[in-house]
Amino acid sequence: MTPEVRSMIRDAENGDIDIQYDLACMYLDGDRVTQHYKSALVWFKRAANQGHADAAAELGRMYADGEGISIDIVVSHKWYNIANSLGHSSAHIWMERHSRQMKGFDIDLAQDLALEWTATSE
Repeated sequence: MTPEVRSMIRDAENGDIDIQYDLACMYLDGDRVTQHYKSALVWFKRAANQGHADAAAELGRMYADGEGISIDIVVSHKWYNIANSLGHSSAHIWMERHSRQMKGFDIDLAQDLALEWTATSE
């Protein structure tokens, strides 16, 4: 691991959400680190939990596509919903596309999960 990557990890562990997002993207793509989906998920979640809209949208995509994890359309919808509430410019489009494939109960569950996340993040 390069000194640059070690420095980024240190900054990410200290709560820098932009570095957390960048590090997650690096692990997702295998850029300067070995590709590792679980690490990407961890860093995207840490950034999203601090209000990073792009990280929340990326989590929605990963759960929708099953990239490194099992496909979970409800959890995907939850993260797109959160990204939308954080101001992500296109999360609502993906949320609407998924809604067409979901049953009402699943949509309600995803919205409840997003509201629960919002209540705990404030």
